[in-house]
Amino acid sequence: MEVNVKDTEETRPKFAVLGAGHGGMAMAGYLGIMGFDTKLYNRTEDRLWGVKARGGIEIEGEITGFGKIQAASTNIEKIIKDAEIIMVVVPATAHRFIAEQCAP
Repeated sequence: MEVNVKDTEETRPKFAVLGAGHGGMAMAGYLGIMGFDTKLYNRTEDRLWGVKARGGIEIEGEITGFGKIQAASTNIEKIIKDAEIIMVVVPATAHRFIAEQCAP
């Protein structure tokens, strides 16, 4: 997704990234680097403590930088509440679980 230079914090979409494995962390970090309001969900706390402690995700490689994350939580309702775009970044076998968690 390309950011329009005329975008402001008010006009940029808000993202929720569901899944904090390698793909989810990369996606959330990249979105944070791009300046998007990004929140991260994971079903267990162990993948989130570093993100919470640092306030974001350090990305290294083709894209390098620090992506600020507004929230990281095991509470899916908190993460998706104000999201305009929800990125589901989990294995196919976890999609049913994610859908069941989002449904209420």
